[in-house]
Amino acid sequence: MRLLLEQVTVEVQGDSEQVDVTLHWAGGVQSQHRVSRPVARYEQLSTYPRLLARIEQLRRDAMSLEQISAHLNREAFYPPKRTDQFNGGMIARLLSRRGLHGPRPRAMVKAGVLEPHAYWLSD
Repeated sequence: MRLLLEQVTVEVQGDSEQVDVTLHWAGGVQSQHRVSRPVARYEQLSTYPRLLARIEQLRRDAMSLEQISAHLNREAFYPPKRTDQFNGGMIARLLSRRGLHGPRPRAMVKAGVLEPHAYWLSD
C-alpha cells in the first residue's frame, strides 16, 4: 500500500461523527470517502436534531420507550459510544437529561389514584 498511496487526508466535520477521508494515489488519482467515527455524546451526532424530533414524535404517539428504541433502530438512527442499537434505558436517560420523561406507568394514570387537586411531583 505504501507504494500506491502517496497521502491520506482526514477531515473531521466539526466534532461530529462524520469524517471525510481523501486518498491520494500514486499517479495523481484521488478518491474521497465519508466514514463515521465513534463519538462520546449525543450532541456530537450530526443526526441529533432529527433524532430528538423523531423521539418527540414517537412519544406523542404514546409509544413505550422500548417501542421508540425499536423504531429508531429500524430507521437507521444510532447512538454514540460504539453502540449499535438503542434500547429503552438509553431513551429514558436521553429524555431525562433533557428534563423530559417517558410515558407514565399505568399505575400513575389510573382514575382515582390521586385525590382531587392533587398532582405528581413530575407535573
